[in-house]
Amino acid sequence: GTVALDMKMAEKIGLIKMDALGLRTLSVIQGCCDAVKIDPASLYNLDPVVGDEKIWSLFNADRVTGIFQFEGHTVRQLTKSVKVDRFDDLCAITSLARPGPLMGGAAGTWCKRRSGEEDWDYKHPSLEKYLKSTFGCIVYQEQAMQIVRDLGGFDEPAVNAFRRAVGKKDPEALQGFREKFLEGCRDWHERHYMKSGHGPREIEDETAAELWDEMCEFGSYAFNYSHAVAYSMISYMSAHLKAYYPLEFAVAQLRNAADEDQAKQLLRELTEEGYAYIAFDPRHSLASWSIQDGKLYGGFDSVKGVGPKTATALLEAREQGGEDWMDALTDSQRDRLLGADNTPWHSLSYFGR
Repeated sequence: GTVALDMKMAEKIGLIKMDALGLRTLSVIQGCCDAVKIDPASLYNLDPVVGDEKIWSLFNADRVTGIFQFEGHTVRQLTKSVKVDRFDDLCAITSLARPGPLMGGAAGTWCKRRSGEEDWDYKHPSLEKYLKSTFGCIVYQEQAMQIVRDLGGFDEPAVNAFRRAVGKKDPEALQGFREKFLEGCRDWHERHYMKSGHGPREIEDETAAELWDEMCEFGSYAFNYSHAVAYSMISYMSAHLKAYYPLEFAVAQLRNAADEDQAKQLLRELTEEGYAYIAFDPRHSLASWSIQDGKLYGGFDSVKGVGPKTATALLEAREQGGEDWMDALTDSQRDRLLGADNTPWHSLSYFGR
């Protein structure tokens, strides 16, 4: 039989909800790897922690078209405000370039501290362990969860319940957790001292309250760190392919372009970097975008009104018709290739098509 349950009821009976999403970027990565004849699995051997200046330069020069998660206007503006030179930057930017962190101030605070424009310190020495990598800012869910566990003395069920309450902004549940956290912070020094024999000063109530408010404010839109790392790995792989195989990456992107604007932006970047492209050439173009003699050629499917079936038919006609194959085309087919005004093929531009 079939049972219909809303998400809350499904959760109560112990079911796990999973989203199965398609990702166009994976098709781009596969297409680029096929073109350069490398195994996509080899990209897992890249070490983003060590990093690569050639890759970081793409982000710092705003040449990010086609790089997963970094194409939008908001994320580009955020990226411009810092000098990217480490994998942690990708993770943080991916997490902060969203409405909550931007409107709440977390994104701006992180950028100022990351770029050295703002002096800062931890509210308590014990927080360095959790917030050092994000310059004292709570950016990820896991940071808040570690703090309530270690400083507040929460057990695992309470930590998870806190995470859910913060994410859902449940004021009633949060008020109860607040008292539990403040009490745990009062006992923290005793627990810590007995465990280690030494430690930082006690956590004052005022400091604990400020920390709690910050966790509830920033934590309500904090990103899952494991999610950020997974996203950023795909971003890093995309940037690696773009940096080392620019034409093959461009072809893979153009064949899978989300829309015409993305394709135009990608071609503009290539032109600025000194690469040539020909929007369409009836004599040399293939069905889709291709690389020939170091140049990009738009395919038959780049011509408005030409779909896959028509492109295949036209390619067959060219193969069978020799140099004068276009003479055998109908007026409609010729107009599709050259435009109704018979514009010469070599003057066509992707821009404005």
